[in-house]
Amino acid sequence: MRRYHSIHQLVLLAALGLLCCSTERVDDGGDPTPTPTPTPPPAAADLRYPVVESDYMPSRQQTGDMIPDFSRVGYRWGDRAIPDVAVVETLTPPSDGGDATALIQQAIDRTQSGAILLKRGVYRISGTIRINRSGIVLRGEGEGEDGTLLVAAGTTKRDLVVIGGSGSRRVESNTEAYDILDDYVPAGRFWVRSPRAGEFRVGDNVVVYRPSTREWISDLKMDQIPPRADGLPITQWEPGRFDTYAERVITLIKGDTLHFENPVVMSLDRKYGGGRVLRYSYADRIEECGVENLRFDSDYTGPEDENHGWNAVAVKVAAHCWVRNVTSLHFGMGLVTMDQYAKNISVLDCTCLEPVSTLAGSRRYSFHISQGQLCLVKDCTSEDARHDYATGSLNCGPNVFTSCRAKRSHADIGPHQRWNTGTLYDCVISDGEICVQDRSNYGSGQGWAAGNNVLWNCSGSTVIVQSPWVSAYNYSVGTIGRKNPGKFNDPVRPDGVWLSPGSRVAPASLYDAQLELRRQSQPGGIMDIH
Repeated sequence: MRRYHSIHQLVLLAALGLLCCSTERVDDGGDPTPTPTPTPPPAAADLRYPVVESDYMPSRQQTGDMIPDFSRVGYRWGDRAIPDVAVVETLTPPSDGGDATALIQQAIDRTQSGAILLKRGVYRISGTIRINRSGIVLRGEGEGEDGTLLVAAGTTKRDLVVIGGSGSRRVESNTEAYDILDDYVPAGRFWVRSPRAGEFRVGDNVVVYRPSTREWISDLKMDQIPPRADGLPITQWEPGRFDTYAERVITLIKGDTLHFENPVVMSLDRKYGGGRVLRYSYADRIEECGVENLRFDSDYTGPEDENHGWNAVAVKVAAHCWVRNVTSLHFGMGLVTMDQYAKNISVLDCTCLEPVSTLAGSRRYSFHISQGQLCLVKDCTSEDARHDYATGSLNCGPNVFTSCRAKRSHADIGPHQRWNTGTLYDCVISDGEICVQDRSNYGSGQGWAAGNNVLWNCSGSTVIVQSPWVSAYNYSVGTIGRKNPGKFNDPVRPDGVWLSPGSRVAPASLYDAQLELRRQSQPGGIMDIH
């Protein structure tokens, strides 16, 4: 049964410094493991941000760190439904079966905004279709075999459809004058104290900047990545290369306190350089674009061919866009990748089938939040992939995979590469591995893959959930699968926070429960806060 904290319950629980049951973070040997810099017990919870109640919600840590609110992701933060954009132009496939690249691209280029409807049939595309203006939707007449089919024709490796603007994000005044005043900001908190709060306005786009200092890297043991057995080179983590910039919107200003639409998903500890709130702008990032009701396929010459379509859809410099009701077949990488500077992207009801590539690294990532922020992947299916649902390097959450399925998985689901923070894997069911761990000397020395990642009612053949030595926790709640301590055990890494292993918990979906509660507490949307 789903229950929520009443106001009186929240006050009482916050005073006790916990959300419900108590959990201690220990390693496999039973000794307490290092924790972030000690701080006084958490202050009373801010009742503007209620918390889903569950008998299986992990406790708030002594530092105040907690499972974040993941409900404010995807298109328009989940406040509005994806629109049914009016059709402004209709295309039919070339009658001779010829190249349709120019046909579709020219229609996009002459459209100011609106949906371009591709009538059912086959469109062979020798190049890449680029949606590079806000408000453009590419729509078919169905993702089935009798619907609208776009084929990546020929022998060139490329993304078939790219949604993206151009240019770089401009971050203002990254100086010590903007250092956050708090000694420690725990994961899950929606606010920080800034010495320059008076310079900001409600609605400002900001980044929460966190530096990667030598002290943090050392305590995380990422300057001690062991050599590979095959002798290939390893790159130790270096200061400044793992700085993060989490994009947020200011929703409320009270004195020196800035509130955001989304919580901090990695602690900001003065011991490790603290953090800053900095205004940013992105003039050429596009919005309100979509790809929907389409079937994608790729030519290929054999089961390990790699000179063909790679991603069906790539989302790059774009925000508040979507991919929905899409099926892809025979691509080397996957159906969709959400790359750097993609933000608030929704991928809904999509299916990735029969990938064609070798079974090796950097291949078969069906649904990949490569470096996107605030993205939602929901009700999707993947087959025969390596990393069906994965994040890349230095992703700043929250990001969410929910109600997703994977069959015949050849590797693992979970955070990949280096230091992804604040991802929820919610009701993700796989016949392969699910891993949240220190990847140590995989690749060129990937190291810790994640902090503050959460598995909630997931299933896998083997499940690994470790917590980093410092700065973050990882959680497994209601996970079904054989627990494994991890691929690297010298030294033994700290265990994650595990609750109800082998048995499902309530609520069935953490994302759905958080979204429902948030809509009750903020019926006017993310800016409805006082």
